[in-house]
Amino acid sequence: MQTPSVVSRFTSNPIHPKSVRCNTDGAWNEDRKAGGMGWVFHNCNQILITQRSKARKHIASSLIADQGLAIRFALEHAVELGFTSLHVVSDSQQLVKAINSESWLSEIYGILQDISHLSSLFKDVNFVSISREANLLADSLAKQYLHAFVQLEN
Repeated sequence: MQTPSVVSRFTSNPIHPKSVRCNTDGAWNEDRKAGGMGWVFHNCNQILITQRSKARKHIASSLIADQGLAIRFALEHAVELGFTSLHVVSDSQQLVKAINSESWLSEIYGILQDISHLSSLFKDVNFVSISREANLLADSLAKQYLHAFVQLEN
């Protein structure tokens, strides 16, 4: 198994033609301790491949939902789809820095370990921080799914 090439960049540079771009984001409801996570896959021509979202109860913080779980679920989905080269983008500069530097945050240590393991399943993967404005679709998916999830819990 090859070690993934993990690159830290903080711009939305063009991606390699064979890479799939994955935008991720999450949302958190503090009162319900619930999190919603959304991710979107595009090819290098920005054509939508697929998008997904999930929600979970018992999420202790926005750091967990908004950052770690969204990327973990997106990586799991990318593995299921058979992608080999992935360009993961998040509007969480804190998380991207933690992943790229392997200076893991104690609050999401286990999730970061999962991300590291899943990353090893790709030939090439990189994690990039983007602006919140450049991540609106993933943000919208996470918030919509979280809202629907919380309504079902009532």
